[in-house]
Amino acid sequence: MNTDRLFANFKHYLRTSFQFTTGKPSYSRGLRVTVIIVVPVLFGLHYGRIPEALLFMLAALNVTLVDMGGMTYRKTARILILTTILNAFAAIVAQTAGLHIVTASILTAIWLAGVAMLGLLGNSGVMISFVNSVIFVLIVVNPSKLDSIEGIFIIFIAGGVWAMLLSLLAWPIRPYQPIRKAIAQCFFENAIFLRALAMIDKNEAALPNQDQETIDKLHRKFRAGIDNAHDMLSDIRKGRYNKSEVEDSLISLLQSVSKDHRSLIAIKVWHQQKKKKLDFSELRKTKGLFLELADIQDDIANLVLHSKISEKNLLTKIDRLKNEYIVSEDQESGQIKEMFKIVEQIIERLKTEALMAAWQNPSFRRKDVKINPGSLISKDRIPFLMLLKNNLTYKSTCFRHALRIGITGSVSVFLALIFNLPHGFWMPLTVVVIMAPDFGGSFLIRTLQRGSGTILGGLFAILVISQIHSTILIIIFLIVLTFVAISIQTINYALFVFFLTPLIVTMYSISDAGNWHIPVDRVIETIAGIALALIGSQFLFPAWEKYRFPDRVSNLLTNTDLYFNKVLLALTGEKISPLILISLNREMELSSSNANASLQRTLTQPGLNTELIPPMMAFLSLLNQLIQSVICLHEYVGVINFKLENKDKLSDAGKKLSEIIQLLAKNVLLQKAKNTISKDKFKDDKTNMESLLKKTNAIFGTISKESLPAVELERIAEIESNMIKTMGTYHSKYAGELLQSEK
Repeated sequence: MNTDRLFANFKHYLRTSFQFTTGKPSYSRGLRVTVIIVVPVLFGLHYGRIPEALLFMLAALNVTLVDMGGMTYRKTARILILTTILNAFAAIVAQTAGLHIVTASILTAIWLAGVAMLGLLGNSGVMISFVNSVIFVLIVVNPSKLDSIEGIFIIFIAGGVWAMLLSLLAWPIRPYQPIRKAIAQCFFENAIFLRALAMIDKNEAALPNQDQETIDKLHRKFRAGIDNAHDMLSDIRKGRYNKSEVEDSLISLLQSVSKDHRSLIAIKVWHQQKKKKLDFSELRKTKGLFLELADIQDDIANLVLHSKISEKNLLTKIDRLKNEYIVSEDQESGQIKEMFKIVEQIIERLKTEALMAAWQNPSFRRKDVKINPGSLISKDRIPFLMLLKNNLTYKSTCFRHALRIGITGSVSVFLALIFNLPHGFWMPLTVVVIMAPDFGGSFLIRTLQRGSGTILGGLFAILVISQIHSTILIIIFLIVLTFVAISIQTINYALFVFFLTPLIVTMYSISDAGNWHIPVDRVIETIAGIALALIGSQFLFPAWEKYRFPDRVSNLLTNTDLYFNKVLLALTGEKISPLILISLNREMELSSSNANASLQRTLTQPGLNTELIPPMMAFLSLLNQLIQSVICLHEYVGVINFKLENKDKLSDAGKKLSEIIQLLAKNVLLQKAKNTISKDKFKDDKTNMESLLKKTNAIFGTISKESLPAVELERIAEIESNMIKTMGTYHSKYAGELLQSEK
């Protein structure tokens, strides 16, 4: 890597590290964690039990950190209880193991690797694994001065219970409030999506690349919100045979806003190509329509949250919108009728959404509100023991991560103990934090964030701690640091670490005011931990994202093909359950999120040939366009009442398009490693795909394009043609790199 590129990468990592994410500081969470930490400290100072107070505080803090919000109270309670119990066992095992350097090193490797497998449970499992590992390395390097193992266990249980009391009971419990917030957020996100559509230049036949990327990102963000709300509703109803009326209306709201979004995708995709097909002056008012629809979506979201908005005024606004924008029945173009039918269906749904949203308020219980709750789409979850058994193989990314963090953590503990470092736990603590599960492109950024935040925070702590000689002032400083650090945790990790460093130092300064050596130790040992984490991640079973990216894309193509085939069957007259289509749509959207996230991580990793980046990004962009076209076809199934002509020919064309998707999915995997690429195989498949495209276009030449589904299938063929060319460009550059290396 040349110097210019190295410097450019460093600037990119530095800029990304200190970039604020969207959102607001969580002041309520900052206040709650502050209370959790400060109360036991004051109690310990008053009764002269500082060691017990620090353990209690450690236990409570590492339980409350797991509660990141966005879950039902029931699920939150289960997770916090599990975390409390596991943390208590981690504490007593670490206390026992820390008595000897050999047992400490061996049990650290076993324990960290074991809890790392909790990552199979998803985000909650990752957080439980993280806080549990933190507690283990803190205690194994610096065992508590308490002699009683039972006492340590009781303190950790009590600390967890204290955190749960404040997380679940001290704040007012409104069982449906987390779900309402999640559903309201879906309406807010849909409003943002509408405003983005309104800002697109209507004189362009196709979206500029920048606008297309913005729309794609907003679409994925909306789908992530839908999945989150859906999972919360599924969780609250799990194991119950009955459901409340409140849940019914929430389910209907979630399904309705999801359908609104699919309709918008259909309108957007059709509008992109309408300038080529016909001159439709009515749609020049689309910008005003989208902006008014966005305002209504915001109002509905606020109604869900019990804001003081008049549902009568909202219904009047919806009726006025319908009268202003809906086309008359005597329009000439069949395509215009079909498209405005979608708009009309959106506006009709808005009426029901407004009433259901208002119905959420206890003061508003309309008996004449028509609610169609349907049913949630839920899949049977694989038991954890079966997941664990299936992943005890080197092919498993989670298992390799477990081995990696176990070995690296064990080495850091061994070094800290053998050199008798004054505050040696900083080194393994840094290793645990940096080597987060799902190691990928975020690793270097996380390393830089923690390293820069720790060093700057340590210097800040040196200046402050060396000047403070009063226990009262230290406690005040502790309160301020805790509140600020926790409040900005989700906004910027580097700043969070910057404030967390003097926070932890302050804890250890309570009994030793003015000890400036503590932050110096923190900085030096953290740098050593960063070095260990980098070495371990580079040389111990690395799982670079650039090798996982082809799997993600192949999985996305496969799920898109499954969804496309079912939609095609529904369009050509076969009875397909709407729930099956929605379920397949969710699987495809989830795969899309994974693939797009994988690409972003891949682009941040070193060692990627820059010539391969443009075709990778272009291919995924085309795949996102393909997804949106299939969503359009799905919307035509549910909204447009038409008799599809030339069903047999369209079905034949659809099957050929499906074959092309399958061949694309197989050839994506040729990217995985240098020894798997086969130029001859790709050349044969490329010839086959081009032949299928010619036959498909020949079919389109014999049928009328009066119906939108026929137009959309032809668009899919055009997208697939570009995908084949882009994949050919990628493989050519990849093979060229291979030939040069062989020379």
